Amino acid sequence: MILKLFTYRSLERKGFMEKYTYTIETTVSGTEDGKETYEVHKRIDTDGKAAVLIALYPTVSLLNPMTTDNSTNYLMNHINGIELAYNDIRIVNLYSTVCKRKPLAKQLVKSPENMEHIRQIFDTIDRKNTDILIAWGSSLQSHKLTNQIKAEILGLIVEKGLVENTKHIVTDTLDTQKQLGTHCLWLGLRGTDAWYTVTYPVEKVLTELKSTKQEKMVKEVSR
Repeated sequence: MILKLFTYRSLERKGFMEKYTYTIETTVSGTEDGKETYEVHKRIDTDGKAAVLIALYPTVSLLNPMTTDNSTNYLMNHINGIELAYNDIRIVNLYSTVCKRKPLAKQLVKSPENMEHIRQIFDTIDRKNTDILIAWGSSLQSHKLTNQIKAEILGLIVEKGLVENTKHIVTDTLDTQKQLGTHCLWLGLRGTDAWYTVTYPVEKVLTELKSTKQEKMVKEVSR
């Protein structure tokens, strides 16, 4: 089920004041019961590029579609032309289960429908005008299922020939060699500088994830 919302703002000219008008269209895609959200899509009627941002899990659903969480608020405050310069943002997540608070690792469940939705996005994006932004953060680094889903998504990026499109958001105060795919909430709380994007090392991270998986398999066999 898809729900569309529109925000319209107009500043009328009075004397020395000028007028600036813009529209934000928000589309929330998920299940009618509000338990799963596959995408939050925001379009702004200004010039800019498109982006697919991959985060961790959603907090917005069809039951609260007008809500914006802190991560999205921070992101929207930085997509202007001076910084990220995006006018079309599709927010998807590793997990589609809607969370009202930080979930326990054991509560996280992989959704085949969510993975298929991400695959369809990769199949249909305008690769000449779209960035894929890795923003799933550094939590759950040792969580087996989370790493499996990350590897699957990065594998899709390689398979679809989208490695050059894939980036992550950084600031001048971040160590871009160690802090990869930083979550927008962390950037908003601690990144006081302007946001910009740099290349995400897709193949390097994918190799590391596969290596970690092999190490765990060896340890389990040797027990």
